[in-house]
Amino acid sequence: MARNRSGISREALNPLRITGTPLPPNVLLAVKLIALCFLLTQWRKLPRPFLPFVPILDTIAPPSTVQTAIKSTFLIAAVLLLLNRCVRVCCFVLGGCVALAVLSSRTYFANNRVFTACIFLLAGLLQRGQAPWFIRYQVVLVYLGAGLNKLLDKDWRSGQFFEAWTSGTPHHQRLQSALPWPPRWTNRLLSWLVIGVELFLVVGFSSKRLVPLSIWTGAAYHTALLVDTGSTFNMFYMAMLSAYLAFADWPTSVKVDYVVSARPVLRLVQLLELTDSDRIMATRAHRRAAAPLSVTVGRQRFQNWSAARMLLLLHAPSYVLFTVALSVLDPRRWGRWLALAVFTAVSASCVVNRRLDRG
Repeated sequence: MARNRSGISREALNPLRITGTPLPPNVLLAVKLIALCFLLTQWRKLPRPFLPFVPILDTIAPPSTVQTAIKSTFLIAAVLLLLNRCVRVCCFVLGGCVALAVLSSRTYFANNRVFTACIFLLAGLLQRGQAPWFIRYQVVLVYLGAGLNKLLDKDWRSGQFFEAWTSGTPHHQRLQSALPWPPRWTNRLLSWLVIGVELFLVVGFSSKRLVPLSIWTGAAYHTALLVDTGSTFNMFYMAMLSAYLAFADWPTSVKVDYVVSARPVLRLVQLLELTDSDRIMATRAHRRAAAPLSVTVGRQRFQNWSAARMLLLLHAPSYVLFTVALSVLDPRRWGRWLALAVFTAVSASCVVNRRLDRG
């Protein structure tokens, strides 16, 4: 294993690696995705102090100096986090930078940035081997606050807020004109649908049995909002979906059995094995088998489409590639269709696999 002068192996510095640190792999992957998205979309927008929530932040140094210090500190901590160095400390620093930026400017304040800072700070509190309960509670708390806020707002209950929000969206106007009932009924129905989804996610993420369904529902909900509005709401789409990883148990090993004669399967396994930075894949080739592709994770066994889906879901570089693509592409054009395509492909593989199992 090649090492540099400091004695750190090159594999340990691999940004795609998520094992071998004090943080659980799923949490480390989540904060890496959030940090990467922030660097690509929000880092340059970190503000100068302006009408700060804490007045002293407006007097400690010239605004440009404070802005440069925050941006430089965030950049250094993000790079170290991606290189798996001092990951818990880096999470604290990243969370502190975002929180300081929010506190230093009232115009920069947004719930999605506060949520981003909280995820970083809560990840930094995790001890080795500890389950990320604080992050899970934070996700539940966000949906509880959002759901109750809408439920107690008469404009949301009546559909007036939804009508005003979508008044400039052409496809909403076409949808309302195509339906046989008055537009106010459509707005009220959609408003209550949003409230119902957010309150369901509170219950779903609080119940271990409902977590898989809640992850799918949450991904569908936020992807629908992205497609509908053409906006990721700054960090909220990527930060929230990344936080869902805290509810997943990342395996230490995955057994992969595949048939060599099945060329698409062979190419997929070779590609994933080549980019498997954490070496969790244990592959075994066969000339003949009951299924072209079989994946065993713990006591669970997946075959064919389900196995391919599971391999991609446990492949950290796939998440990184999606994050970079979504951050670079314009969400009003290609970005939202990319998110929809990925969500549809994963959902379709579930449907196809269930039909094959029934058959």
